[in-house]
Amino acid sequence: MINGRITLLFFFLISFTVVHGQPKQPDLLNERLSRSKKDTARVNILIALGRSLSSGSPQDSSKPKAGIALAYLKQARKLSFELHSIPAQCNSLMALGDYYYFINKPDSARVFYLQVINYYKQTHRAAEEAQTWERMAGATPDLDETTDNLSEALKIYKKYGLKENEAICSRTLGKTYMHRGKLNLAKSELLSSLRIQQQIHYKKLPETYALLMEVSKLQLNFNDALKYAMMAVESIGQTDDSAALPGVYENIANLYYATHNSGKAWEFTLKAYQYYMDLSASRPLRIQENQALFDAVRSLNGLYFKNNQPGKAMALINKTAKANPPLSDFSKYIYYYSIGDYYNTIENFKEAEGNYLAMLKYASLTNQGEYYLHSRSVLAEFYIKYKKYSKAEPMLKVLFANKSKVDALTNKLIYSYQYQVDSARGDWSNAFTDYKRYKAISDSLFSEKKNLQFKELQYNYHSAQQEKTISLQRNELDNAREVRRFTIIVISLLILVVGLLYAGYRANRRNNERLKEKNDEIDGQNLLLTKVLETKNNLIGEKEWLMKELNHRVKNNLQIIVSLLNFQSKYLKTSEAKKAMLDTQHRIRSMSLVHQKLYQPGSTAGMDIRAYIYDLVTYLKSSLGISKRIHIKMEVAEVELDVSYVIPLGLIITEAIVNAVKYAFPGARTGEITVILKTEENNVLHLLVKDNGVGVSEELDLNQNQSMGVSLIRTFSTQIEATFAFINKEGLTLSIIFTYEEPKLRAY
Repeated sequence: MINGRITLLFFFLISFTVVHGQPKQPDLLNERLSRSKKDTARVNILIALGRSLSSGSPQDSSKPKAGIALAYLKQARKLSFELHSIPAQCNSLMALGDYYYFINKPDSARVFYLQVINYYKQTHRAAEEAQTWERMAGATPDLDETTDNLSEALKIYKKYGLKENEAICSRTLGKTYMHRGKLNLAKSELLSSLRIQQQIHYKKLPETYALLMEVSKLQLNFNDALKYAMMAVESIGQTDDSAALPGVYENIANLYYATHNSGKAWEFTLKAYQYYMDLSASRPLRIQENQALFDAVRSLNGLYFKNNQPGKAMALINKTAKANPPLSDFSKYIYYYSIGDYYNTIENFKEAEGNYLAMLKYASLTNQGEYYLHSRSVLAEFYIKYKKYSKAEPMLKVLFANKSKVDALTNKLIYSYQYQVDSARGDWSNAFTDYKRYKAISDSLFSEKKNLQFKELQYNYHSAQQEKTISLQRNELDNAREVRRFTIIVISLLILVVGLLYAGYRANRRNNERLKEKNDEIDGQNLLLTKVLETKNNLIGEKEWLMKELNHRVKNNLQIIVSLLNFQSKYLKTSEAKKAMLDTQHRIRSMSLVHQKLYQPGSTAGMDIRAYIYDLVTYLKSSLGISKRIHIKMEVAEVELDVSYVIPLGLIITEAIVNAVKYAFPGARTGEITVILKTEENNVLHLLVKDNGVGVSEELDLNQNQSMGVSLIRTFSTQIEATFAFINKEGLTLSIIFTYEEPKLRAY
């Protein structure tokens, strides 16, 4: 038996995953993409492609592969907004959230999920809001965040009386508490879930019983653990869910192993093993089923090795592997573990060591610490048996460093091994200390009281089974009497039915005539409804056209104003007036660019600020004629901003660059202007426009200056609730800091 044995939960315990089903092959999806139209089906294909390239282990993912995945997901989001499909928009945003969780950027992931949650909150769709919290809980790898998200979902389910959702969410929260080691909280949530499930007659009770059994076992309360396991068996019998039985058998066997009742443990493990072997004869086993099969083999072989029957153990291993080769790293870990035990039993050190080291290799590949530590424990025991203490010490060193991560049974073994190593080295002081700790753990685990409680519960279970058998026999006799009584009643009814059939036939004819009249009436109503829907769609299209036409005309009007100002400037006599007129043209041009981009096809509620700033600076370089003398460098983050931020920001940048060209580089002096827009935490943007010119006099405080340029910058900063400052060092720097809101989804 595996020391500190890994307990497999029922295979009907399906954990929530962010990927709905297994990722499809990219080649097949690309083929579908090439044949798809510009509709929501194409959005789903793009999302599936993104998921297929961002699945698996984040540590093993390549940057190019992740970059391609992100490109597909961004295309999905853009198309969903163009189609005005709210479900597609929500799915694409959540897929982006899953991606950023995958590459370990939780802050970015939450931004996308919260957009969906806020939309459902604003549209009063409580169930969808809670389900999104649950999905975000399943996506994040952080258990604390998972707990918080599930708690938010649970509050909503309770508030709106969604009992079934509340029960399932409470069960998931209990499972999360269990993984965090908060066993009392886990048991409280699971019992709460169980009460609700019983109230609403929910059928999938075995899953909750399984989790309660697992929590009780971790609390070393074997009495409650076996009670919940038997409840699971009874519940499965009521639902005919035979696929859940092997998981139940495995868990009951683990309880018997924990209390040293190897005979009963063998009986239930054999039931699980036979179930999987019979299943494999009808179809290939899935990966989880393959893993459970090899785990059962390891358990069965434990008794063979204990009874000094290694030949039977090896025969069972070979029989199983021939019919069902190990598929996963976990199955290979169990496979090499079993073969290592065989060679260890027949005292073939070399073969045993080789297989045990292979076991350690595959345990490491599972990325599960408990398997890795268990493999170290097996190797430590193996080396101590052959007095290879120098090889045992590195194994024990790792185990001691992680003793808080293993259960009490494994800790007991660790102190036992260390006691033997210390004794072999003659370190009697440490050996005595290790032995005392070993005995203390042993006494707490297997007290006489716990064994008596377990035997009493076992007796009650067998009595209940006998009563159930007697009850079934009585039911069979009652059923036979009922069948005879039912046969007589059926014959009588048949005679009556034949008489009624004719009357029914005549009534049918009358009903068919009435039904035809109703169908004609419904067809007329459907035709009217179709016309109403067509009118609605036309109105939506007209609204979109009017918005684009409005932006187009605003852009044209601004262009006309620029042209009029340009024409008027020719008649101005003073250079100051001409410069003022040119400055005004620049400001109007910066606003015109915004409406030009809004008019472009595919525009959404937000605007790509990076593209806008690049276009604006390109225009200013051309109109100011500075491309040879002054270089403008840009470092702009990719951010989508609402138009209410873009226009003031464009005017501030225009004002800063024009002033820098005027005053920072007198004469024919060359230089550089840098425009930087970077993102910071909590939706904060920081704009810097700096030059390496002559700066300003130290006596002049631009932050308090009332000149027109500074006043405009101050006014535009106030519009976006920004703080601004001038820094007169190595040229002049304008700093603008403000908090922005994400562009909101638009419901049509």
